[in-house]
Amino acid sequence: MRRLSVLLLAALAGPAVVRSVPDRRSVLYVVDRSASVTTPPRRIEQFIARQNRSRLTHSDRYGVLACADGVARRVPYPTAPSVRPTVDSGGPATGKLHSRIHEGLKAARTTLEKRSCGTIVLLSDGHFDRHRAMRESEYLKHEGFDLEVVRLDCASPRDVSVTSLLMPTTVRQGAIVPIRAVIENSGPPTEARIEFVVDGRTVKAESETLPQGTAVKNLSLPAVAPGRHVVCLRVRPNDPAADEIVDNNERLAALNVVGKTHVLFLEGRPGVSRHVQEALVVAHVAPEVHGPEVLADGGIDLDDYDVVALVNVPASAVPERAVERLERYVRRGGGLVVYGGDQAFDGGAYRNSALEQRLLPVRSAEEHPGNDKAVGMFILLVDISGSMEGQPLQMAKEVGILTLERLRPGMAASVIGFDAGAFVVAQPQVITPGSVQAMIQKVNGLNAAGGTRIGPALDEARKALELARRRPGFERLAAHLVIISDGEAEEQAELEDRARHLKQVGCRVHTVLIGDVPSDRARTLMKAVAAAGGGRCEQYAGRNPPAFELTDKEVREENARLDFQRDPADVIFPPDLESKLVVPEHGMARRLLDAMVWDYNRITALTPAACRSLAVCDPRSGQAGGNQPVYVWHYVGGATGGRVAALTIDVEGPWSRGLLESPVRDLLLADPLFFCRRRTQQTGVAISLEHDAFQAEEVVVTLCGQIGKDALIHLVPGPRGAASVPDEIIPLFRSSPTSYGGRFRCTGSDRIFEFSVQQTLPGGAVRTLGDVLGVLNPPLYNAERVGNEPNEQTLAALANRFGNKVKTLSDAIDLPQQGQRTDRSRVRNLPLTIALLLLLLAGTLVRLEPPRSAWWCWTALGSAVGFFAFGVWYAMR
Repeated sequence: MRRLSVLLLAALAGPAVVRSVPDRRSVLYVVDRSASVTTPPRRIEQFIARQNRSRLTHSDRYGVLACADGVARRVPYPTAPSVRPTVDSGGPATGKLHSRIHEGLKAARTTLEKRSCGTIVLLSDGHFDRHRAMRESEYLKHEGFDLEVVRLDCASPRDVSVTSLLMPTTVRQGAIVPIRAVIENSGPPTEARIEFVVDGRTVKAESETLPQGTAVKNLSLPAVAPGRHVVCLRVRPNDPAADEIVDNNERLAALNVVGKTHVLFLEGRPGVSRHVQEALVVAHVAPEVHGPEVLADGGIDLDDYDVVALVNVPASAVPERAVERLERYVRRGGGLVVYGGDQAFDGGAYRNSALEQRLLPVRSAEEHPGNDKAVGMFILLVDISGSMEGQPLQMAKEVGILTLERLRPGMAASVIGFDAGAFVVAQPQVITPGSVQAMIQKVNGLNAAGGTRIGPALDEARKALELARRRPGFERLAAHLVIISDGEAEEQAELEDRARHLKQVGCRVHTVLIGDVPSDRARTLMKAVAAAGGGRCEQYAGRNPPAFELTDKEVREENARLDFQRDPADVIFPPDLESKLVVPEHGMARRLLDAMVWDYNRITALTPAACRSLAVCDPRSGQAGGNQPVYVWHYVGGATGGRVAALTIDVEGPWSRGLLESPVRDLLLADPLFFCRRRTQQTGVAISLEHDAFQAEEVVVTLCGQIGKDALIHLVPGPRGAASVPDEIIPLFRSSPTSYGGRFRCTGSDRIFEFSVQQTLPGGAVRTLGDVLGVLNPPLYNAERVGNEPNEQTLAALANRFGNKVKTLSDAIDLPQQGQRTDRSRVRNLPLTIALLLLLLAGTLVRLEPPRSAWWCWTALGSAVGFFAFGVWYAMR
């Protein structure tokens, strides 16, 4: 009986087999068919066939993409590996020695389904654009594909290429342009023709002998007409066999030739602009000087001048008729500069005058009595919706109470609660020990109920801020708003807009995310609102609550920012662009904020708060003007290309004459365009950052003009440097119905960038920068010289991004079968289990009653044999 029990348990346990269930997967082979590949197509076909037999099943799919003539051509995408692949879809290999592999990878990515266990096998010799291929591999990795690289045999081509082109970005009219070119020749010495092409027209050609290796050529370009030009240096070997890669034989650069600048100075007092005139004469600009009365009597034609400058002119000297003339002149494209002084702005009765209301981007605000002391305010928004019930609401109260306790006497505070609506818990009030305790008691009395809407709470906060600023002494209140919530709201875009509006009126928005494990949607919402409001996002899970406090330094900085009042709609440069002074500020006078430029029907406020500026101090006193009248001398680069700099000079100070002997002279006189020039009807602008003294980390570009809604704005890094942004479309903000602008970061000075617009014209043509300047081919920028790195490094960089190694055709058969996920699980073999049970039953019947159970015994034995055979077949399958 004991043996029977053991046999019964063994039968019930039953044998098990390992069952392999492969997922459906897809493999695409991208084959390089350029002329540099020496591997026979037959070997490639054999490799693909072996790969399909070793790694694919009948449920998998595969396909082949051949890159020839720079185009990826697709071969049918079969559903079974038995179909013999064809590497090339027709025609011989391309005559070029490199392929556009990035197009083949892009075609493979669009063919395969996302997250579909897809594998792309690249077969290439490495002669392709590494920059574009690496960028396409980023997309492949992001979408979940795997890339394996197989190196093909290749021939070492002979190549002549232009690797560098150095030339000044701005020269004066009539000057010879010096050029320094670096040319590489991988073959023996050869004769070549060097051509200079300006705006699509060859202006100079000469023959040179190019030695083997790297050659540095010092060349020169003859004088060209004033304006902006695209210069192309092209090298053409006399022997075509000496240059098998022809796509890297040229380099492009932007050149700005400055003609004569016509400047009109209108002086409020004779001789007040003499120091500026001296500086302009050194820069070969001879301004005309008149009194402001010529504006009213019409004695001169303003259209004859590129820039009109009002130097220390009072508002009484510019009547209504003169203002109308200036306004029409600026709207036609002229430049207007207004300088301060003892007879300008506050001293010249600009407040509420026609000159201020119709031309200036700033307003002369009256002083607020009793507002010399720094004042700050905190507004707390506490979420009391139903999702905050219990521990989350208690944590929100802890954060709010800690913030209130840190407020110093003399500051202001307000508390607002919100669920589906919003209500004021504590009105705006000055902080005293008693008022803090009263607000803490009200916060402790909050209860959770209802839905969640943060928008009405932000509206109430804005009203509370406006109410607080009506109190005497609180007109320039620096406010911080703290949203304490679990983030379960549905209005992200709307909240970001309201947070930006609060930031513009001087209120930073912070967020505190309540909870141990908040949802991704809540975390994204709270971070986006804090970023839009210029604040920070914190998370509180029960320990170490975040602290928010407003220091005196922050309050003073906020008050200084609010001192300069302007209409944001009339300012090209974003007001939040940080100012970094090259020299210390040393108590810079407030009237430095009073200079402005209006260019092409747009007002640009170039101030230390609006753009990067350079403050020059008196070397004797260390003061920037002190209480003396001062003005800001601007280099307007946002409209005409170049640096954006501001120079602070004492209008009457004798030390400003010594400025021309200072190191700043090189910065200012590198380009005589100190003022904005009349705009041309081109849709591109080149920006040059070439001076080491002005290390620009951020560049703001604005294009004005009749730009359509469907305009595409491109930022293309130039040949002398590379920015940290790709050579594609960059996000831009629309500052007006006819103006686009954007900012990007660069890695230092000595960079060139091309900023162009593609606009669909009524006739259906597309206008680009190349169309305007007469350069249609080749493209403005070759991202990376083809063949400038060893092929092995190019292929290794591509494979390393996916954690793979480069294989050859001989060992590629052992590539890991990534993507074919196998579920190796133990599956019960039911037929064998039934066979064992029947054998046990037959043995029991024979032992108990042999004469009577013979028929049943033979029946059980026969059934057991049948089930045993079926179980063996099942296991073998």
